[in-house]
Amino acid sequence: MKLSDKLSKWNISLSPGFTARDKEIIEKINGVSSSESILPYHHYISENIVKYSSNIAVHGEKRDYTYKEFFDKARAVSYHISIRYKQGSRVAVLMGKGSELIVSALGIALAGCVYAPLDSDFSKDSVMYCLKNMSPACIMADKRWRELLRDSGYDVVCMDDIDFNGGRDFDFRSVGLDDPFCIIHTSGSTGFPKGVEINQRGLISCLLYTNRLFGADYSDCVLSLTNHCHDMSLYDIFGMFLCGGAVAVIEHSHWKDPFIWSIIIERAGVTIWNSVPSFLELYIETMPEEAEASIKQLKVIIHGGDYFKPSHAERILTINPGCRVFNSGGPTETTLWNIYHQVTREDAASGLIPYGVPFPDTEYYILGDNNELLPTEQVGVMYVCGVGTAKGYIGGRDHDRFITAEDGSTLYNTGDTGYYSGNGYIVFKGRTDSQIKRYGKRIELDGIKKCALGFRDITDAAVAAYGDNNRTICLFYSSSEAIGETVLRSYLSVTLPDYMLPNRYVRVNGIPYTNNGKPDIKRLLKEYCEQ
Repeated sequence: MKLSDKLSKWNISLSPGFTARDKEIIEKINGVSSSESILPYHHYISENIVKYSSNIAVHGEKRDYTYKEFFDKARAVSYHISIRYKQGSRVAVLMGKGSELIVSALGIALAGCVYAPLDSDFSKDSVMYCLKNMSPACIMADKRWRELLRDSGYDVVCMDDIDFNGGRDFDFRSVGLDDPFCIIHTSGSTGFPKGVEINQRGLISCLLYTNRLFGADYSDCVLSLTNHCHDMSLYDIFGMFLCGGAVAVIEHSHWKDPFIWSIIIERAGVTIWNSVPSFLELYIETMPEEAEASIKQLKVIIHGGDYFKPSHAERILTINPGCRVFNSGGPTETTLWNIYHQVTREDAASGLIPYGVPFPDTEYYILGDNNELLPTEQVGVMYVCGVGTAKGYIGGRDHDRFITAEDGSTLYNTGDTGYYSGNGYIVFKGRTDSQIKRYGKRIELDGIKKCALGFRDITDAAVAAYGDNNRTICLFYSSSEAIGETVLRSYLSVTLPDYMLPNRYVRVNGIPYTNNGKPDIKRLLKEYCEQ
C-alpha cells in the first residue's frame, strides 16, 4: 500500500515542504512486512514439548526442570483451570517472581484463558481496582494474597490447590489469533493502573520476530530479571519456549540481589540479558568483577523501558565486543516492544542511541500539531499502528488515545516525541505530558498529584521529576500545617505502588503557576531543589 493510501485512512496530511526524499526515507522505515504465517501459542508449545522433551526448560535456584517436567506442571494448571472456567476467561495472577509464576502463566495461556499479572507489591486498593476493572474468573495467588482476598468475593487459587498428577492427557485448548492472550497494566492518570489487552497475533508475531532478530535458539538461556508485570517480561516467560531455549529463574526474595544473579548466570549458562538499563548498571556498580565475567558470556543484551546511556553501552561493548546490544522500545499499548536499534561503538561515541526502526507490520508516524506527517529532522508526536497495537484499555477509559479506521485497524498516540532521522531511523526525544519512566515503569505525575490532593490538609500540589533519568520525584504541597513525611508517605502508599511514591516532600506557601494556568515546575525546582 502506498504511503498516501495509508495516511488517507487516518486523515493525515503531508506537512508543507515534504519532499520525495522524506517520503523515501519514511517508506523505508515503515516498509517492512512479514511474510511468515503464524499460529497461536499452543501449537508451537505442543511441538516443542516433544522436540525438546529432555532439554532444560527452566533453571531454578533449587533445581532444574526439563521441558517434559516443567510442562507437565503447566499442563496440570491448565487442566485445573479448564474444568472450572470457560475458554477466554481472565485469570489474574498475584504472586512474586519465580518458577511458580511461570508455571501459572503458561498454564493459564495453554488453557485458552487470559493471563493477567498484577504486582504483588501493589496496595490492596490498587489490586481491588484492577480486579474490579477486568472482572477475572479467578485469581492465582500466593498464600499472603489468598489471606488478603479471603473476603473479596473472588475465587482464589493457590499452587497448593493444584493436583500436579492430574491432567496428564489434557489437550491444550485451541484458540484463535485474534483471541486475547494477556492483560498488562500500565500507570494511569488517576493513580490507578490501566489494563491493556494483547492478542495472540500481536504477541506471537513479536516473539517470533524477536527470536529471529536475536538469533535465539535451543542453546540459549535468558535471565528472567524483568518485573513480571512489565511488558518486557513476556519475552522471558513465553518467548524462549518458542525456540526451545531455557529460562533462568530468580525467586522473588532474591530478585534484586546481584550476588544471586552472578551465581545463576554462571550456573545456567545465561546467554541473553533482558531488562531496563538500571539493572545491569546496578550489577556493574556493585559487583564489577562478577558483572564483567557475566557480560563476557552473554550473546545478546536487550535494554528497554528507560533511557539507555551511551556511556553504559560503551562499557558493555568494551567488555564484550562480540555481544549484540539492542535498544528496544514501544509502549505497552503496542505489545512488549515494536521498535529496535542494534547499538554500536559509534552510537556510544556520538552520545546518541537511536530509538531505531519498527518491527515488521508496524508503522510509526510522526505528526505535527495539525495532524500532518512531518518530514525528516522535525520533532513531533509518535503515533503507532500495526499488528501489535491494542484496541483500547479494558474498562473503556482514555480511548481518546486510540483512533480506529474503517478497516478496524488502530492508530495509537504514544505521547512520546521524536523525529525521523535522515539516516533512516527514528530518534526518541521525550514525553508530551506529565508521564515519565522510572526504573522501567511508566508513571503519571498527575496521578500522584491527584492522590495527594485527597489528603485532608493539602490545599494544592504539584509533582516534578528531576535528576539522573528522573530518579527523584518531588511532591510540592500547600497545607495549613506541616505534615510529617512519614504520615504523607503512608497515606499515599495506600493507593500508589512503591515505584510511584515520591522521594521528597516539600511544603510550600503556595504553588506558583505559569501564564497558561499550569504549575510552574521550573520555578519550584529552581527554588527548592537546585541548591
